Amino acid sequence: MNRLTRKNKKGEWSIKNKYPDGIILVCSPEGDYYTGTPIDRLAELEDAIECRRMVEIPCKIGDTIYVVPSKAVYGLNILHKLEKNNRIYKQVIDEVRITRRGWYLKTCDLMDTQVDSSLGETWFLTEAEAEAKLDELRAAE
Repeated sequence: MNRLTRKNKKGEWSIKNKYPDGIILVCSPEGDYYTGTPIDRLAELEDAIECRRMVEIPCKIGDTIYVVPSKAVYGLNILHKLEKNNRIYKQVIDEVRITRRGWYLKTCDLMDTQVDSSLGETWFLTEAEAEAKLDELRAAE
């Protein structure tokens, strides 16, 4: 994670005033840096993410995700003449669970997907990404 905040010489959290991507800051400038309540809050959130007290999940309840079979399941479907199962499954997120081992999504058909290890492998945020993975699996046949 790239931090936006840093401690200034006074020990206050600050954010550099020169960001190339058009960030507009609403605090009073102190030289080349901004300080104040919004910056302090951003620093708290960055600390929480770094210390794993807060998790950033790339989707929310009600979002649709796109699931494809793993490479192993894809091969087993072919072996058992179940090629029709080698497709994209649309799933709506019903619940997010956080455990010591990671965080999971519970979807409308009660399927659990371990997010931190399978995002980009067996489930995707867009249908186009899922299609690309399915094409990759087909090409490897």
